[in-house]
Amino acid sequence: MRPKIAVIGSGPSGFFLADTLSRRDDVDVDLFEKLTLPYGLVRYGVAPDHPGTKEVARVFDRVARRQNVRYFGGVEVGTAVTVDSLSRAYGTVVVATGADRGLFAAFPGSETRPDNVTAFDFMRAVNGHPEVAGLRLPRQVKSVAIIGAGNVAVDVARILCGGADRLEGAHPCPAFQRWFRNQCLESVAILCRAGPDAVRYSPAMYDELTAVSNAHPGPKPEQRFWTRPVAYDRGILFVKAAEDKSGFLAVDLIIHAVGQRPSAVPGLPGFAEDGGIRHRQGWVDGMGNVFAHGWAAGDMSAAIHDCRAAAKRAAPIILEHLCRRPGGHPGLDADQIATWTGCAPLRWGDWDRAGIQIEEG
Repeated sequence: MRPKIAVIGSGPSGFFLADTLSRRDDVDVDLFEKLTLPYGLVRYGVAPDHPGTKEVARVFDRVARRQNVRYFGGVEVGTAVTVDSLSRAYGTVVVATGADRGLFAAFPGSETRPDNVTAFDFMRAVNGHPEVAGLRLPRQVKSVAIIGAGNVAVDVARILCGGADRLEGAHPCPAFQRWFRNQCLESVAILCRAGPDAVRYSPAMYDELTAVSNAHPGPKPEQRFWTRPVAYDRGILFVKAAEDKSGFLAVDLIIHAVGQRPSAVPGLPGFAEDGGIRHRQGWVDGMGNVFAHGWAAGDMSAAIHDCRAAAKRAAPIILEHLCRRPGGHPGLDADQIATWTGCAPLRWGDWDRAGIQIEEG
């Protein structure tokens, strides 16, 4: 038997780490993914009109085809397959799961559905994530308020201002595109709590938004600085602006681009404040061979381009730990997984794209 490492999650954190670890040809790496399709954030979080960012999937495909890498899709770790069972079968288990929920800005009325959605779920709907099949969006939308001042807020604004015809060429989810074509957007406002110096989006991202909106007949984005939402009620978003002046916007849809939280993994300790797994320098408290990596470790600021460097930092730590447990490890095979879960895991290249439905409110 050879040393084996289980990596939970096939997004950029998991795949870049699998890439670095599997360059050692004397180590086997098994990737476990709860969804049908791999790539996580790259597939479901990156705007479809940014195909260059999605090109990193080609790197991941080459990694998955290495002789010492296996992929098990449709396997949710923490249910029938537990972290504890993986920790007994593998020398090291790496939890590299991503986010599974977006955050809402906190004000009365932000819980109103379908008028309020997170940018996290909105982008997943655009990209056809299977877990937003029940996402409800208002039937008729003329005005949109986007809360946030980061790149995701600008992504959402660019998609809305560019219009459905422009997005068609980027191959969005058909169900989202049907909803989009039925809208008559007139205004898109980006609400920033602070001033221009405090925005977190890159200048290049905003320049692209400006260029797209100027080139298409849709709404032009309006930035409102020093504007903080304080309440929402039946189509009216009440705000506090500069010098604490009160105001309001008539809106049909509020998109909250204020962050996201990592997936909870049953059986592992979590931080209440950020959802990350409780750990010390990566090693999960109370579980000697389980390592938290990327967003699962609470590093929610990490972008896709940061994940390669993070993998290079983590891999030597993981491999050093593996060396302290001499001998091989049995790992799991597809038959064992099928026995535990009741269905055979999907191997690399076996998947069919899952559909998505957007329920109109």
